[in-house]
Amino acid sequence: MSRVEELRRAFPLFAEGGENAQHADAAQSEGVKSCIYLDNAATTQVPAPVIDAVSAHLATHNANVHRSSNPLAARATRAYENARADVAAFIGCEDSTQVVFTSSATEALNLVAEGLAHTLGEGDAVLVTALEHNSNLLPWMRVCHQTGAELRVVPPQADGAVDLVAYRRLLADGRVRVAAFTCASNVSGVLLPYREMAAAAKDEGALVVLDATQIMRGGFQVKEAGCDFVCFSGHKMLATMGIGVLAGAPGALGRLEVVKLGGGMAEDVGADGVEFSPLPHRLEAGTPNVPGAVGLARAASFLDSVGLDWIRSREQCLVRLLEVGLCSIPGVQVVAAGTPKAGSVSFTVDGADCFDVASLLGKQGIAVRSGSHCAHRYLKVLGLSAAVRLSPAFYTTEAEIERALAGVEKALSVLRGAQL
Repeated sequence: MSRVEELRRAFPLFAEGGENAQHADAAQSEGVKSCIYLDNAATTQVPAPVIDAVSAHLATHNANVHRSSNPLAARATRAYENARADVAAFIGCEDSTQVVFTSSATEALNLVAEGLAHTLGEGDAVLVTALEHNSNLLPWMRVCHQTGAELRVVPPQADGAVDLVAYRRLLADGRVRVAAFTCASNVSGVLLPYREMAAAAKDEGALVVLDATQIMRGGFQVKEAGCDFVCFSGHKMLATMGIGVLAGAPGALGRLEVVKLGGGMAEDVGADGVEFSPLPHRLEAGTPNVPGAVGLARAASFLDSVGLDWIRSREQCLVRLLEVGLCSIPGVQVVAAGTPKAGSVSFTVDGADCFDVASLLGKQGIAVRSGSHCAHRYLKVLGLSAAVRLSPAFYTTEAEIERALAGVEKALSVLRGAQL
């Protein structure tokens, strides 16, 4: 049995018998058992150890955390804070207080943008790239509108990669207070030289905010990246939906104004004001997703056990296989062809609607995604309105890549036959 085949046994969607058979019942419904899952840029599958960790917590530790002396709540609190420590270690934070649990990368990015709004005003600028997901664009658009700061957008090159010359030029006048950018496009998969870009921004006195959502399966180190803040979601790195992270370099979280108010984030409230809880709790208003945090920590452990370098290398190889194969199909145009990528390949088809292509692939049991991918600005700059995205993960097999490419050819054959 190959390493990939062995790893797939941990995932209920792919498991057939063996020790994971008890998890596989839901994956045996018609059309799902043979599913070729190439939508990992949207959501990864969840392995049995993560499912088990979440289930065990709900079965034996389910209580609200903090502010209670009963034993069950104490166990739940320990599980939550241990998960924070495990996630902090996974991304190389020196202290667990550098990690804030959120509902998603979207919430994390909004917390940063709104939390830094008090530092911005007329004459200041925020720098983003045209490659951003809306989650790292719209919050900055609103904050700039509210504060009078200028929003600067780095254009892509003709090949779809970020224009580093333009990036440095837009930084050069010293007015940029925040540089916020993705580590990899969720549309084209294009890798940004985020370490180099972070260093350039820091040299000009800007704070650096990274959206690392699309690269987390291969690991991320806060200190090595040189950022002030990093945001990511759990459901793209084998955890469940509804859990994300905002992490800061030492001292960075203290720069954020508290923007969400409610339970769990105040030490005391008087007639004249509030005393906020220490970090990170002051940024976690309301009841947290404790099972989600426990699952995220277990997902990080699972990824570590597989090997982050191996995952990163394998996913890059799978993406290259897809890109080479797609480029060989007449009429297919790969978005940002030839640029280094992480996790995704998107394409369009001459004379065909992307939604039709994705639908025909779906009928063959090939799960892909089509549309704008919440990155309208990037597609518009590239002269597109939609694209079909194929995003493998380390558990994708080479045989599935071959079947997906054959499926694209079959879909195009059907569409071209319908046009005759």
